Amino acid sequence: MDLEEHAPAVDLDANISLLLYRAVRELLINVAKHARAERASVRLGRAGEQLEVVVRDDGGAFHPSVVDGRGLGLSSIRERLESIGGRMQISSMPGSGTAVTLLAPLRLARAKPPARPKKSKR
Repeated sequence: MDLEEHAPAVDLDANISLLLYRAVRELLINVAKHARAERASVRLGRAGEQLEVVVRDDGGAFHPSVVDGRGLGLSSIRERLESIGGRMQISSMPGSGTAVTLLAPLRLARAKPPARPKKSKR
């Protein structure tokens, strides 16, 4: 496995860091279990105000819309990323292997404080 880093050090929110760690771990487990790959790589970079992580393998391809019923790994990763304003993209082609791109914000958006009720004039 190869690891490439193309991003300056960033102060990443701990919740985002944990989410990405778990997502990459799940993707690498999928490579080991299903891809019949000889090589896998993880590339870390920055895309504007987002962190980009690409997990790539040279194994067998699959159609991203067909997820066998044995696990919810990819669906779970997508849902968790979308819940924080991120996204996941899958590219899988026979002869080219699979690349899964994870995009996550560097920081979680701060929730706006609730609006104060207006005082009524009597």
